[in-house]
Amino acid sequence: MEKKNSMIIVAKNLFDSVNSNAYEGYLCIKENRIVEKGIGQPSKEILDQAEQILIFEEELVMPGITDTHTFFTGYAIFHVGADVSKV
Repeated sequence: MEKKNSMIIVAKNLFDSVNSNAYEGYLCIKENRIVEKGIGQPSKEILDQAEQILIFEEELVMPGITDTHTFFTGYAIFHVGADVSKV
């Protein structure tokens, strides 16, 4: 029987960046994409459809964060001499 999801992530502390606080929930992943999320524990039916199940009891599960903060533009403007103070 082919599994519906490649992975289920179950977490006591799931932060999805939509809600203000972390909550107990789960994510269903298929082909490296989140295809479903739920609050609380997943049903046996959902768990049975997973190739792999990861359970996090104490860890915080959250989306990856990319820090694009840079000082390069400010540094370059300062050294090039452009006045952007009125912009």
